[in-house]
Amino acid sequence: MANAKRQRPAPVPPANPRTAANSSAPTKSPDLAHHRLKCRVCRHAERLQIDQDFLRWRSPEKLAADYGIADHSSIYRHVHATGLYTRRQLSVRAALERIMERADEYDLPPLDVIRAVAAYSHQDDLGRWVQSNPQVIIKVEQGSVLAEEFLLAQARLQQANFNRQPGKLENAATR
Repeated sequence: MANAKRQRPAPVPPANPRTAANSSAPTKSPDLAHHRLKCRVCRHAERLQIDQDFLRWRSPEKLAADYGIADHSSIYRHVHATGLYTRRQLSVRAALERIMERADEYDLPPLDVIRAVAAYSHQDDLGRWVQSNPQVIIKVEQGSVLAEEFLLAQARLQQANFNRQPGKLENAATR
């Protein structure tokens, strides 16, 4: 008896005979159907605009405040249940393009713009991370403000990397 295999029970037919007749029709996930009944965002008059704003990288906190939704957690539940979160993750390149295009409109530190360019260069058209040539050539006019800021940023980055070098850690337990 110990070696006997358990058999799966036979599938249970639908309780409603009309459901069986329409079984070829596409059905919605019960979780998504339940979500749409209870979700504050799905029932909101400006739901499509909320979805579009989320896909355009607006923060859930700002969306909740702007559209009168009590808690940003409602936004997070909505975007995860509807697949918008995954769609937005695939559009990281669009967000990086926006940073690069508007770098001159905002007071962004040059190092942040350089990091956005580096991240952008490591993604393919489908948003997948690809390893590229580690050599980067940046041409800047000598003596310009940008050149000085770049050199300072590069020195800070090298110092930060130097400070991250692994060393021996000692605590009271190892002494």
